[in-house]
Formats: sequence, C-alpha cells, structure tokens
Amino acid sequence: MKIYSVHYRQEAGASLTGLADGAVLVKEGFSWPAFFVPLFWLIYKRMWIVLAVYIAIQIVLTSLAALIGLPDGPVFVCSFALSVIIGFEGNNLLRWTLERNRFRQQAVVAGKDLAEAEQRFFVNAEQQLQGRKSAGVPV
Repeated sequence: MKIYSVHYRQEAGASLTGLADGAVLVKEGFSWPAFFVPLFWLIYKRMWIVLAVYIAIQIVLTSLAALIGLPDGPVFVCSFALSVIIGFEGNNLLRWTLERNRFRQQAVVAGKDLAEAEQRFFVNAEQQLQGRKSAGVPV
C-alpha cells in the first residue's frame, strides 16, 4: 500500500464539496516522473521557486563545466545526481510548495493507488461530516 498526505486550504474544508474541490493528495516516497523529467514535472506541478533553483543549479553546473573545461562524464554524473535528488525529494518539495500556498496537511491515507486513497479519504470525511451534523455541531 502507498501512503498519501492530504492537503487542502482551511477555507475549502467547510463542506465535503469544498473539500473535494481543493484537496491535493501527495504520495510518500520516490517520484519517478520527477526523476526522469524533472524540468517538466516541476512545471506541471507549478513549483516555481524549486524550478528556478533547479534551473540556476543547471546553469551554474554547465557554466562551470565550460569554464573549467570538464569532460562530459562528470557533468553527466552531476546532472544525474541532481535528478536523483529531485526524485527523492520531489514530493517533499511539493508539500513545501503547497504549504507556501496556504495548503495544510489535514490527513494521511493509504491505498493501493491514488484512486483508492482518494476514495478512502472522502468516505472518511463524509462520515465525519455526517457525525458532526447529527451531533448538532455547525459544519
């Protein structure tokens, strides 16, 4: 089973509909898309600060290699290492980006895939909302 953290804005959590519209599930662990195509993955996830740092590191690496006259081997190894780091830390960086955009981690859920994790989370959220309504607590 895979573990996902559930993030949403506080103002979106007033109802199940608002919660469903604004919820973002982020998988724990290594991100293969971030490893294989980090530039496109960062753009797709709208991680602008991380993207700027990634591009700056690549520019510095390329400029330094040209200035010193390094062969292609060490440059490739450094670029590969950067991709590995992005693969391992990509989802944590996504959580950081969400937090900067006023998303808060509200739950952790497990599932064999994203669809099952979403289903488990929303069933649980619906049960909690129904429990609040039956107890007379404003939702």
